[in-house]
Amino acid sequence: SLLFVLRERVILDDSLVIIVGDHGEEFLENGFVGHATLNDTNIRPAMIVKHPKNERFPVRENADYIDILLTISEFVTGNIPDQCIGNSWFQIDKAEAEDKIRITEAFTGASTYAISVEQHGKKGIFMYDADIPDRPTRLQIQDGAKMKQFRSIEAVRNGIESNQSLSEESKTNWKNMLPILS
Repeated sequence: SLLFVLRERVILDDSLVIIVGDHGEEFLENGFVGHATLNDTNIRPAMIVKHPKNERFPVRENADYIDILLTISEFVTGNIPDQCIGNSWFQIDKAEAEDKIRITEAFTGASTYAISVEQHGKKGIFMYDADIPDRPTRLQIQDGAKMKQFRSIEAVRNGIESNQSLSEESKTNWKNMLPILS
């Protein structure tokens, strides 16, 4: 294994190792098997980070894979290449991470498009009837998304998978974000 080779060459302590999965997999946690939903079990796959010994290396709880390359670049060179997008784990603090809107999209069936929107510890999953393989048209967006789920991310991480009730004002606020994001 990679870690064995690094240890054998006596460089494991000085190495930064990041191991990530490409997607998660559901085994009936939400009534699904596979990886075609926008549930956290699919869109937040495992990530293992082993930082160099005696080095300051932050690991963000809500890290996106798009952030890894520029974080490593900043760690190694002190610079972030102009062509990199995302947020360095060194630059973003917890408040900024909570404010950040995280969007994940999926084509989930014969004619359905889904989008997951996360912000401030809450996650909404919305469904549109769409012409696959295209995203919803402006008309489909105006007709409105069907809210499929609304959850507290913390509750989900603690094993509480049930939908939480949502005030009509909150539903309207979340739905109003969608045309901006789509």
